[in-house]
Amino acid sequence: MQNYNELAQSVKISDDKKHILLDADPSLSLIGKGRSAYVFRIHSTNKALKVFFPDHTHTAKVEAEIYKTVQSIEYYPTLYDAGVNYLVIDHIEGNTLFECLTLGIPITEENIAEIDHALQLARKEGLNPSDIHLRNIFITSEKR
Repeated sequence: MQNYNELAQSVKISDDKKHILLDADPSLSLIGKGRSAYVFRIHSTNKALKVFFPDHTHTAKVEAEIYKTVQSIEYYPTLYDAGVNYLVIDHIEGNTLFECLTLGIPITEENIAEIDHALQLARKEGLNPSDIHLRNIFITSEKR
């Protein structure tokens, strides 16, 4: 397997406002596109590669610092590597809150309490969880 930097550099994204995915290494499976990046599952691993759009590379550094800050909190993914335009974090199996709502998957009071607890732990580390939305909160098979 290529190293993480080589995998990230294999991802080609158009340098315009459309951010069209042009190419990626065959060992990467696209699992999502957000406002600032594409996310891929790295085959034969439990890791995800987040590659930022050319005009959002500054966000990679900011997010890497955030992940470093919450490394000791079990609710957040582990950061394995970070580069100029990418992050490598745990791939999380589960459904986003958005998917739960659109697919009719129940969200329990316990789920909401755990989400609130995870956000409180981030705040205790000095973070202000401002990029929290329905598409980046996951409920896992452990219902966490």
